[in-house]
Amino acid sequence: MLLALGHAQDSARDNKGRRLSVVQRKKAKSIFDGKSFRGWEGGDRVYFLIQDGAFVGGSLKKEVPRNEFLCTETNYENFELT
Repeated sequence: MLLALGHAQDSARDNKGRRLSVVQRKKAKSIFDGKSFRGWEGGDRVYFLIQDGAFVGGSLKKEVPRNEFLCTETNYENFELT
C-alpha cells in the first residue's frame, strides 16, 4: 500500500473545491515544504520518502511489518485542510 501527501499551496482549494484567493492562500499556513521532513516526526524512514513534492509511504518491494505514521511536531486546532 502506498500513501502520498503532497505540497500544493498554489492550487489550494476550500472544502467545496473552489480555488482559494490570493488573500486566503497568504493566510494559509503550509505544514509541508515539499522537500524535507522538517517539522515532522515518527515513521520509519525506510518506509517514507519524499518524491515529486509529496510524502510517499509504503513499499512495493517488501511487506511493511507494522503501521507507520508521520505527524507534525506542532499541535494544531481549529483548522481546515485544503
